[in-house]
Amino acid sequence: DADQQGVPLAHSPEQTRVCFVDKAGAVQSLIRVTYPVDFHPADPDRVPATVMNNILGGGVFSGYLMQNLREDKAYTYGARSSLTEDKYVGNFNAFASVRNEVTDSSITEFLYEMNRLRTESVDPDHLQLAKNSMTGQFARSLEDPSALATMVLNVARYDLPDGYYENYLESVNSVTSADIMRVAEKYITPDQANIIVVGNKDEAAETLSKFSAGGSVEYFDIYGIPVVAIEDAIPEGLTGEEVIEDYLAAIGGRATLNTVSELKWIVAMEVMGQAMQADMYKKDGDKMLFEMKMGGNTLQKQVVNGERGYADQMGQRTEIAGDDLESAKVEAKIFKEMFYSDWGYAIELKGIEMVDDVKSYKLQVTAPSGKSHTEYYALETNLKLREITTQEAMGQSMTLTHNYADYKEVEGIKFPHTIVLSGAMPMDLTQETQSIEINTGIDDSLFEIE
Repeated sequence: DADQQGVPLAHSPEQTRVCFVDKAGAVQSLIRVTYPVDFHPADPDRVPATVMNNILGGGVFSGYLMQNLREDKAYTYGARSSLTEDKYVGNFNAFASVRNEVTDSSITEFLYEMNRLRTESVDPDHLQLAKNSMTGQFARSLEDPSALATMVLNVARYDLPDGYYENYLESVNSVTSADIMRVAEKYITPDQANIIVVGNKDEAAETLSKFSAGGSVEYFDIYGIPVVAIEDAIPEGLTGEEVIEDYLAAIGGRATLNTVSELKWIVAMEVMGQAMQADMYKKDGDKMLFEMKMGGNTLQKQVVNGERGYADQMGQRTEIAGDDLESAKVEAKIFKEMFYSDWGYAIELKGIEMVDDVKSYKLQVTAPSGKSHTEYYALETNLKLREITTQEAMGQSMTLTHNYADYKEVEGIKFPHTIVLSGAMPMDLTQETQSIEINTGIDDSLFEIE
């Protein structure tokens, strides 16, 4: 009994619930349909249950989930499932990453395929494919000494029946369609599941309440702590543009900001015990140089001169062009928020949310190209606390979160002196400002591009 070992037993929900973790700016939703199951290594249903999971989505490309969500619907690159045994309590998982706009449709198909196993007899050819996959994997494992040792250990550790592995192939081949339906009814419970979604709340959460037996979506932060709903209403008539203007006034006002034609900003950070420095130079004319260094060596560099741009990563140079160049020119502005309206950016006030215990206005800022990002401004101080952007890197979407804190005045203008970056590395990267210099003379040669 797990309780006797000091481990609390996990239980399935009495009814299906939907749990949502907001990741602003995300272009995909990560879906998991999951719950604990009473499934142990010595369970007499272990073999037929494993065959059943293979049919659903346990690794073979012919699995129901893969064929439905990828091949038929094109919602995802891959949809899988797992049924894992454990000495105390096992678990079931069905999962995929899908486009925001098909989050609810994907969950519908997950639940459909799970119910299909319970109510429809599996096709004999499909059953044989799952068996062939398992017998092939088992035969290959016999060539691995470590796998053989694990088998011997498992017999003793989990008190497996005599001849479990000797009779494994026979056990697999004896599984019938009736066995599949029987174990599916036992282990596949779509009406008692946790449907967990991590994604962009504004684009994916609204339609998910229909899957919850209680008719509502529960919200959590990235640590699994429930998010308390904010009852504050947006002041009548307040617009996103006005929130931006309040921010500009809070950091110094347009008149003062307009006097800044050059900016040099140096920050320091530490990564895995190694000291790093980032230098940023900006100058009127959409000119910017950003350089990250460690031990005097350049790790990353980006240059924009108003007409062209390039990025250099560990000596690999890539030209910046098209919409990416336009975005880089925006970032080259010393105070980019001053120009949102001039550039035709759409600014939508989405609501009020908490940012580290501070009530904040949430804005969705969309460029003419259609690319958008999210910004948060404190209700009380009007200062920007967070910005969330999505970038493409090596064919993958990467969501970056910048948290701004410790605002201090430099020549009448407030700058954040602590910036915490999340999403670029496995750990958060804290950047501490070392110096900020305004209008001290920056040579144009810094921005030259050969």
